[in-house]
Amino acid sequence: LGQFHTRLDDEASARQHLQAGLDLARQIKHQQVEAECELVLGQLAFTKDRPEVAARHFARSLGVCKASGDSHGEASVQWWQGKLALQAGELDAAREELGAALQAFVASERRMETLLCLRDLSRLILQMGAAESAVIVASAAVAGLALMGVPPTEAADRRWQAELQALRTSTPDTASFQRAWDAGQEAGIEAAARRALAVLAEMETAA
Repeated sequence: LGQFHTRLDDEASARQHLQAGLDLARQIKHQQVEAECELVLGQLAFTKDRPEVAARHFARSLGVCKASGDSHGEASVQWWQGKLALQAGELDAAREELGAALQAFVASERRMETLLCLRDLSRLILQMGAAESAVIVASAAVAGLALMGVPPTEAADRRWQAELQALRTSTPDTASFQRAWDAGQEAGIEAAARRALAVLAEMETAA
């Protein structure tokens, strides 16, 4: 129910149900549910622009995942910690967290998470100065999500339009953007992931 209300943007009801689920999970020592509730509470705080609250929930979720050996959940938390770092302009931390999450998603064939993580990585790659790769990665992610039939929410679409404009203005001209965009449309998810990870590795070496 907590996640249902979260999707409906009903913050008060979402927090109430998630906290109740978290309390119950702790009582019965169900670590997977405990970690998931902490993660979703963090996501809710993230979307409401409360980064410090989000960070606390993410840290607790990650701790539970590590303690229980839940690598699936750990990757999900790393992804959101990377999003939080990216939002805060902490690019090195974002590189580490998003890169680790992407590798885990690819290894476990979590295609939806891979594509959404690639979208976030395109923003990071752009901020770190690799505009062509950012456009290619973003384009591949958009193509993959379209094939999966994933409609964006209204808020997500607004964010994407802003990101798309940033990508357009980052390239020297319209033709350069279109070439990179077309390359991404044809790249596929695996090639886009390899490109993103290669760019991250280059950035780490240069850091």
